[in-house]
Amino acid sequence: MKALPPLPGCRTLGPMARREAPRAFTVCIHDVSPESALAIERLASGVRSRLGDRFGVAVIAGRLEGPGSQALARLRAACGRAEVLAHGLHHLRAPAPSLYSWATLRSDELVGLGAEETRRRVALARRRLEELWDTDVAGFVPPAWRYGEATMDLLAGEGYGYALGLTRLRRARSSVGLATLSWDPGRFAEIAWGLELAGVLLGRLSSRVPCVVLHPRDLERGLEGRAFAHIDALLRRGFSPLRPGELAARG
Repeated sequence: MKALPPLPGCRTLGPMARREAPRAFTVCIHDVSPESALAIERLASGVRSRLGDRFGVAVIAGRLEGPGSQALARLRAACGRAEVLAHGLHHLRAPAPSLYSWATLRSDELVGLGAEETRRRVALARRRLEELWDTDVAGFVPPAWRYGEATMDLLAGEGYGYALGLTRLRRARSSVGLATLSWDPGRFAEIAWGLELAGVLLGRLSSRVPCVVLHPRDLERGLEGRAFAHIDALLRRGFSPLRPGELAARG
């Protein structure tokens, strides 16, 4: 039996018509600071060998040494032309009766601060990074995934274009869902597999964008190979790597 001809004005859904644009993913190395320089060098080397400079680095601005320091030059050389994001000013919270803060080794810097102190810290973090790294900084990564009073309106008022969180990339008027793969659960290294599984399931069962996050502690715990394996698998499946800022601009 012969196939029916297409209706007038309608295109057939051949192989080219069914082909969709490649899905994207993004990668970000967190906790970039001089005390983690060796780990950052190893992590960045692994990512750059796979993606070139199509990834982001979340830098703790307040821990950077001044211009001309060897430690700063070492970090900048390791990260190459990766996109630089602010990761708080100190990435450390004052002691507080908080289970989450205890579990994350007091990394939730912004929690408990008022709006004005939050504004001061995110503004200073951005200015310091732009000065010392000699680059524009548009992205913000909340320390320990917690924003506190750092709303997107507050961040935008201090020059940030987007925030890369655990479950969403936020912009002033919209957001992009993320399926984050991370292996740093703070004090509880034993449950790193649970974070990985949650990210895998979100990525497989939804249209969320995979976001692979690496931490210096991944090396201490021997887990960096898991992150590199996921990056390799995404590339094999035809996913396209984007810097976080490129993902924000694409929408």
